Amino acid sequence: MNFADTFRGLVNKMSGLGGERDKGAQGEWAFQPLDRLQIENAYRSNWMVRKAVDIPAFDMLREGWTWKADEEVVGKIEAEEKRLNVVGRIREALKYARLFGGAALLVSDGTGDYSRPLEPRRVGKGGIQFLKVIDRYHLQSGEIETDPLAANYLEPKFYHLSGTSRGLVIIHP
Repeated sequence: MNFADTFRGLVNKMSGLGGERDKGAQGEWAFQPLDRLQIENAYRSNWMVRKAVDIPAFDMLREGWTWKADEEVVGKIEAEEKRLNVVGRIREALKYARLFGGAALLVSDGTGDYSRPLEPRRVGKGGIQFLKVIDRYHLQSGEIETDPLAANYLEPKFYHLSGTSRGLVIIHP
């Protein structure tokens, strides 16, 4: 017995609900996904949609974070965070993720080669040039890792960034 069978015996003779004249008797619930334009229009035109997207992203970053190091080092880290607008970019990525169902934060070291992993020891002071938020509509996953012993098992080995003047850009996850 499924959920619909539970209510099969309920009939309202006055309104016709549950009987042969019931317009919903043969209906089924179906998921109707929204396309990108519909999602953007809902976000722009409906205050409740905006709040559902914006408030959780704001709340997650409201209190920020603290660094445990010497004051001088913390000052340099915070200056770099401010230069890169880390909080703003993370908030934007969280909003895109809630709105579109996914987002990525691209970290650029200025080389333009995103196909290799970003090695922290290679990046010196001021080495991160910018952070860029990319919504899921501009990223497509590449080949999936099928080795069960790999750390990224069942995750993409790389992503393709589309819609660029450089053609197809490969991004290391």
